Amino acid sequence: MAHFFPDGNTGLPKELNCLEVNSVNDKAAQIALSEVKPDLVLIYGTGLVKRKIFGLASIAAINCHGGKIPGYRGLDTNLWAAYEGNPHEMTVTLHQVDDSLDTGPIFLEQAIRTPPDLNIHTLRYYTTLLVIEMLLKLVQQFCDLPPMPKKQDTSLSQYYGPMPWLLKLKTDNFLRRYAADSNAR
Repeated sequence: MAHFFPDGNTGLPKELNCLEVNSVNDKAAQIALSEVKPDLVLIYGTGLVKRKIFGLASIAAINCHGGKIPGYRGLDTNLWAAYEGNPHEMTVTLHQVDDSLDTGPIFLEQAIRTPPDLNIHTLRYYTTLLVIEMLLKLVQQFCDLPPMPKKQDTSLSQYYGPMPWLLKLKTDNFLRRYAADSNAR
């Protein structure tokens, strides 16, 4: 929290219209989005979003996925890449949402930087910063000339579930060593 809210203020501006729902797929979320009639629906940090929600975007629904796809679909994918010895594949991918998890056409992809304090906790922070940077770029592209996403080769697809906590401990150690080695050069 200190990275995102250094002054301790986690409140949202009063002008920002917010709706709290139990699930992004709730009827309340569907009604609210239907009323807004969004051009783009931007998704980050949630589970499977159903068509009744992502289909409300008149242009596209875009998922901000922390992982290089098609090889790393699913959950904790940047952690799995690090655990498997592929930290160069720790990536943010912006892709169009479809009915499956992380299989839609890709708009943008960028590797995560390797800061000196990289570990399993700061990885989420740096991933989020990159997501914001990439989303701003992509939304600008939609304003200028809508980008054409690149279809995935789903035959190369691999789905990962949540990483068990013991493997997270090993991955944290690996990330710390990787960051130290990368920044020593």
